[in-house]
Amino acid sequence: MTQKGTNMEYEDNPITEETLEDQDGGQEETEDLHEPEADDAGSEAESAEEPGDGGRGRKEQTHEDNSAAKAARIRVERETETRIKKQFDDEIAGSMIPNPYTGKPFKDWAEFREYIEQYHEEQLQERAKTEKRTMAELRREEEDRKLAAQKRRELQEAETQEAAEKAEREFILQDAQDFAKKHPDVDIGKLEKNQRFRKFCGNRFGKEPLAGLYEDYVELVGEAAASAAEKAKSKQERSVGSGAGSGGGGLTAAQQKELDAWNRNNPNMKMTAKEFMER
Repeated sequence: MTQKGTNMEYEDNPITEETLEDQDGGQEETEDLHEPEADDAGSEAESAEEPGDGGRGRKEQTHEDNSAAKAARIRVERETETRIKKQFDDEIAGSMIPNPYTGKPFKDWAEFREYIEQYHEEQLQERAKTEKRTMAELRREEEDRKLAAQKRRELQEAETQEAAEKAEREFILQDAQDFAKKHPDVDIGKLEKNQRFRKFCGNRFGKEPLAGLYEDYVELVGEAAASAAEKAKSKQERSVGSGAGSGGGGLTAAQQKELDAWNRNNPNMKMTAKEFMER
């Protein structure tokens, strides 16, 4: 007996190509950077983090790292699959739609899929009987139809991808021309190979105007260098403070004033002159 189916529903910055990392030599040229100089900065200023670096050094991916990443990805995929299956099961069970073959509501997604397959098989048998054709013939026909639909989807996806790549190439070409007009003294080839610049840009590279990214980068690099120089200078002053004009303990008058203010405002965390110098 055949059953019927159910119904379901900036500003320019005069920085030249010498400011960029020289990939061939493996060293970054910094002597020509138009940034605040720090004569007394010492090694701390030289090791200041560049914007976008985040204080993280480049680390080679090991076999263990790759294995851990793969295991984590598989675990996430399985958890996602389990969560989606449970969601489908809950939705099917909550719909209270009766299974035509049992008369009882579908209990989960697996039972509903089994019903769909059984119903489809019966429909195929009816067609074979009506059209006086074999089941094998009809199955081959269905298979051909599925393959044709898949080919159409693949072709459409390929065309979409090609159009996107073409648009990207056109954007990059036009963007390079615009950048050359705004910053004619910068070697765009070296800039694009500068690893720190690329890290600063992240996934914005190739999607946003290069000139804007470069100007932001230069501005932040300058701010970072100035901050590093100031910190190094302050530390040096604290470490070499002399008794001349000092309020005691080897502190300068300014340092002693700062220490007195701290101790006055933080009576539970008072510091000695030595602790102040070593902080």
